[in-house]
Amino acid sequence: IPRKLASYYEKDENTEESIFYYKMALKRYAKSKSFKIVEDLWTHLVDLIPQELDFFFQIKDEIVKYESEKTSLLLFLLLPFYQDKDDYNMVINILKMVLDCNPKDKSTRDQLVEALRKKYSHHSQLEEYINKSGLTDGAREVKQALENFEKYIVFDRGNFVFHRSWGIGKIVDCKESSFVIDFETKKNHTMSLKIALTSLKTLSEDHIWIQKKRDPDSLKQDDPEGIKNALISIFKSYNNKATMKEIKKEMTEVIPLTSWTKWWNKAKQVMKTSSIFGNSLAKRDLYFLRDKPLTFEEETITNFLANSQFDGKLSSITDYLKHSSDIDSDGFQQMLNFFVEIANHKSMVDEKTIKSFLLLRKIKRENQKIVFELKLNPYELLSAEEDLISAYSTLTDNEFRRDILDIVKKNDPDWESTFLIILKESKATKAHNFIVDELIIHNKMDELKEGYTYLIDRYRQSPENYFWTAKTLMLTPDIIDQFGFEKKRLTFNLFHCLDIINKEINTKKTGTQKANRKLFPQIVDYLLKENAFDSYVDVMVESDARKILALVNSMNVLDEKTRSQFTIKLFDKFPTLMKEEVEVSKELHSFLVTKESYGRKQRELQNIINVEIPNNSKAIGVAQELGDLRENADYIAALEHQKQLQQMASTLNEELNRMKILLSDDVDTSTISPGTSIELMNLENNQAEHYTILGEWESNMEKGIISYKSPFGRSLLGAKTKDKVVYDHGGIQKKYEVQKIEKAAELLA
Repeated sequence: IPRKLASYYEKDENTEESIFYYKMALKRYAKSKSFKIVEDLWTHLVDLIPQELDFFFQIKDEIVKYESEKTSLLLFLLLPFYQDKDDYNMVINILKMVLDCNPKDKSTRDQLVEALRKKYSHHSQLEEYINKSGLTDGAREVKQALENFEKYIVFDRGNFVFHRSWGIGKIVDCKESSFVIDFETKKNHTMSLKIALTSLKTLSEDHIWIQKKRDPDSLKQDDPEGIKNALISIFKSYNNKATMKEIKKEMTEVIPLTSWTKWWNKAKQVMKTSSIFGNSLAKRDLYFLRDKPLTFEEETITNFLANSQFDGKLSSITDYLKHSSDIDSDGFQQMLNFFVEIANHKSMVDEKTIKSFLLLRKIKRENQKIVFELKLNPYELLSAEEDLISAYSTLTDNEFRRDILDIVKKNDPDWESTFLIILKESKATKAHNFIVDELIIHNKMDELKEGYTYLIDRYRQSPENYFWTAKTLMLTPDIIDQFGFEKKRLTFNLFHCLDIINKEINTKKTGTQKANRKLFPQIVDYLLKENAFDSYVDVMVESDARKILALVNSMNVLDEKTRSQFTIKLFDKFPTLMKEEVEVSKELHSFLVTKESYGRKQRELQNIINVEIPNNSKAIGVAQELGDLRENADYIAALEHQKQLQQMASTLNEELNRMKILLSDDVDTSTISPGTSIELMNLENNQAEHYTILGEWESNMEKGIISYKSPFGRSLLGAKTKDKVVYDHGGIQKKYEVQKIEKAAELLA
């Protein structure tokens, strides 16, 4: 049928459609081993699209399996187009393929030699290398002769080489089988070809090291084409593969280190969209340059087969359908059948079944040409409600989420209950807005209130879902009033969310860093740029302002410019806060320590300077002697330790310069201050609690010693006997009454 359609469109002068169906027909006949028809279609397509070599090479890979010699004849048909264009690189490439099919063909071998002569016509040693390699010797195996020639041909006057001791060199003269080379540290050095082959690394004109010397500006171009050329140069310089670390090493010698991240993000996009680059599945930071361009279809199918994870396979076929129209290939059918088999396994409806069903439902909806049988129906999906909700939670495609919601809405009489569970338990996405809209439209307000209340109460467990809830409710003030929520409490809790995220970032909680670093600025931007904080300040009471000020000051993830945007608004509304803050800042700026801690830290600093740093320097020296520093794990570890020691010494020195020893005579017991021991009554359980207020170096909660710079310590400073103190701990208010204030005499000088 495709062949008939191609002929029909060709007669109708619709060339584009004609070519599409001719290609489809050639693929099918190549697979069915109908060589005579393959030959006719190949010949016709060479006339129409000789430049589409990737397509012809793909067909060649199929037919060479059963018609090797005849395949070589078809490849010959591609030659005239490139010979007429004097594209000798492609002519040589095609002739190599012909010889792979038929290595004994003398005529092809002669044509290859002539093509090499034309390509290297300006080479001073060309004929000698042709003879020396054995290319004209029919008794010599052509593959080995060609490998020899390619080793020799790179040595010529004007070419660059690298010697591990003498650096980069340029061949300035050729004398029979020897060369005169000007190295960076050894000029006018004579070397034989035999020695050169074992001791020198040849550097092509576009080698990254040569480009850095000749034209570093060309490597700085950050448009896609410039980045592509830089990557090609680096890969070719690293045997066609390089890690991100190696790419960074080469590029940061020509672009500023501060520009690296921006450049690298662009480079990853270039590599993802170009068929000449690949990314190792086994080692994700390893990238490579392909011997021949891999089509998007080939790469996607390869990734699909290599990926052992179901969601990874789902991502591959989704990507394929988005970017390719080739639905007739074996690879696509293999991917499709994988999901059809899972979706039709009706005896076990689970999360994979549901995702497969959603994929196939979407395919049927969008492409009627793709034929398959889907036995499962939506009613059967609802029999596995837990898996349905689990599938919804792990889906990354918003359209699939909407499909699940549509299926539930149309087929489940109690759909609002399932909607409520999804609203409560899954990560908030755009599909959550659909849930809210449907509950409002069908007047399911009790369910909606329950869902909102649940998400508000769990802001500590899921700041991300709370942020969505707060933003959504702020857009519907009538619902806030109807449900009895407080707008100012919704905004206040966003600061608690920021505090929680800040702490998780600082503790480097596994699996949350990327999401937290994305969510933190989103909440900050919402508060400042969408006037949520301004609206809150208008109705804020001073006690809330104090709490927010304490939270804002404790967030080290917050930059100073952004912090001041919050504090200035608070000080404008409550001027007394600014006066108090100035006094506290004076107290906090000095570094208060006990005499014992001061001595201990001095000894620690001296040990780092006089013992650990010299020992580390020796370790670096020993590691350097092991050679190849890029691969030397001991050397890299020693350098990292050196940085750590230098940072520790710098921090300790800065703190010792700022410190002030707490003296017993200076402690004022009229209020809680550094150097006091206190007794507090916990007003929640009427239990007495005892604490000592000292500095950061002495802080030890197990012993009841708290830092005057900690949030709890700061909330206590200045309080007098019988004063009541409220400390906000992660959204939980703890209330105390001060019972006693004494000097911590036994700990002070």
